[in-house]
Amino acid sequence: MVRGLDESRFVAMRRSVNLSHIPVLFKTKRSKAIPKNELGKNAAEFLEKYDIALGARHATIPHGKIDTGDYVWLHLGRGKGEGSIGIGDITAHGSKAAGLRRRIVKAIAPLYEGAKNPQLQKVYDKLHVLVERENDILPAIHGRFNWRKGLIKYFNAAHPPVLLLRGGEVREVMPSAQAFLGAIREKVELKELKLEEGDRLFFMTDGIFEHVKQNGDSDYESRILPKEGIIDAIKKHSGKPLNAHVQEIFKTLDAWEKQRNDDQTIFALEVKRKSAGNR
Repeated sequence: MVRGLDESRFVAMRRSVNLSHIPVLFKTKRSKAIPKNELGKNAAEFLEKYDIALGARHATIPHGKIDTGDYVWLHLGRGKGEGSIGIGDITAHGSKAAGLRRRIVKAIAPLYEGAKNPQLQKVYDKLHVLVERENDILPAIHGRFNWRKGLIKYFNAAHPPVLLLRGGEVREVMPSAQAFLGAIREKVELKELKLEEGDRLFFMTDGIFEHVKQNGDSDYESRILPKEGIIDAIKKHSGKPLNAHVQEIFKTLDAWEKQRNDDQTIFALEVKRKSAGNR
């Protein structure tokens, strides 16, 4: 479910593929969706600086069109640009995945909302306990996002790294430093990423990086779409609007194999370049 969205301000997101099962969370205390009149000021300022796009597709095999475990987290916050950002891939599906997502929101939204600089170790601990109780595992990235300063302080628990397009080149950022949530409880290793004008960040679940041909060589690794193919698509279509850019990545996946053995989610964030009049 997409919650807390002001449709007049988030048209680009609504035009993306199959958003019905991905929660984009703009949350306040007690996990209530932010009312439109409350979201307005921060959303308007945020979208002057950033563009966002979200694309999501269900697996076609084996479980088909049932509720997925993928989720995206974006919280603009009420303070001085102090929000939060994240992505995760619950291994469960259906009602179990939906229930765990709701519990995740209820547990960690107050941590982000209730402190100017929430301790990410507490966020990690809450997530770990929730997932462990479900006898599940969760690869995820969660972080504080000061969107006015363009600074993300984060932890990555066994989630694929983020791909950053900067100056025409693509590199991996926000790499994993922890085991899966729900597996081994650890002290988080926090890192920072400073964004620059023109940057495009692509948060992608592992269904993107484990997209395999269903027929062909018996060697599994040889049937996976090489990461270079995804990177080439990002570079090749960098001149397109962000939402179209995301769709071109999906086209690259389809050219390799149309069947999908896992859900696939891409959340893209672009730091807009300032116009000459605003410099």
